[in-house]
Amino acid sequence: MDAVATDKPNLSQPGQACLATLVELVHDPSRRVYAVIEGARLPNIAAKLSQIDVAHRPLYRAAPEHYDVVAGGPWLINPMLPARPTAVVSTPPPGEPDELSDEALRKQAALLSEQMVSALQAGDQTAGGMLPEAASPDPEQTMSRLKHLLAFCDDASAIVFWIGDASLTEEVLYRHLRSINKIIIPSASETANFSRKIPETNEDIAGEEREPTEAVGKTEELVVFRHADPDVMMQILPVLDLDQAVRLFGPADQIVFGPAAIWGGGVKRARRPSDAVSKARWLHLTGRNLSDIRDTRVLAARYRRIAVFRRSAPHLLEGMNDRQALAFMERHEAQAREIGLKTERGFFQWTYLMSASNDEFIRSPEIGAYIKTGNPDARLDDIMLHMANGAKEGRQV
Repeated sequence: MDAVATDKPNLSQPGQACLATLVELVHDPSRRVYAVIEGARLPNIAAKLSQIDVAHRPLYRAAPEHYDVVAGGPWLINPMLPARPTAVVSTPPPGEPDELSDEALRKQAALLSEQMVSALQAGDQTAGGMLPEAASPDPEQTMSRLKHLLAFCDDASAIVFWIGDASLTEEVLYRHLRSINKIIIPSASETANFSRKIPETNEDIAGEEREPTEAVGKTEELVVFRHADPDVMMQILPVLDLDQAVRLFGPADQIVFGPAAIWGGGVKRARRPSDAVSKARWLHLTGRNLSDIRDTRVLAARYRRIAVFRRSAPHLLEGMNDRQALAFMERHEAQAREIGLKTERGFFQWTYLMSASNDEFIRSPEIGAYIKTGNPDARLDDIMLHMANGAKEGRQV
């Protein structure tokens, strides 16, 4: 059996901290805890979720010709229930008319009855979603499933928990999460940090079947929102105003997640800012929101460079605390941008070369001219390669 199916899965320190945060929520009979997983970071996710016997459903509409897209999207997990039998298809099978005959209705009723019984026997008190959810989930079974979920999501930065009171049923949360699979942003914005591209199909996999043309202005566009990614949530939540936050939370009153270390690490527990109900059909991000997100990403990139320097070239930051090291990274990044460098790789290489040469690297007119005669990032890459080859051959460069 796979390691994730053991009784005591091993968890990293952040995973253990997240589990400890969830314990108090799970053992409160008035609370409901759900998880949403980023399928793109967990290959073969459906099989893994079935293996640990937890109720799950994709948040992208089933599309057989694009199953990889559905599997790679967000998945809603109900840790309070075991895995369910295959859901009944709501459309008639090929060859059957829309108006079912008496015989067809009897067959469908028999199939529904069989699936309800199977689900109840498996411990699903909702009978595969056909009956109201149990009023008081078993906290021990819920915690066991959460441990397994965290075990196979550990270090993948791929799980976000949504919490609410007893009125937060799986179906209510499913409808809400489907409604934020897509959000509206200003046109021509840089969205790589929080959106994904999916193939265009006749059926909208991620959200509404019809594009909301009346809701999207001429200077706006609809993008797919990666709300199952804790790193994305860490970037989005701090920049929202009150109405945006209320729209994001929807029927939930808390969101719990553990972002990667460069986004602050640890366990983050966001709470709904008020009892207000948003009437907005779509979550809109403004240009100011996106500008704030970009600033956050720039800061995170600098901290990432500091971590790499402390690990691989600690002498270059010797005697600097984090605040001083951050100023050091910012100064060299400003120099790099002045000569046209744009990539994170270029910023890192420039900082390394400048600090290793006591700022003499920039004083070479030959190097300056060479960098400016082409793509600066590519030119700097060539210089680094030339220096590395020279070092291997014992040449002075």
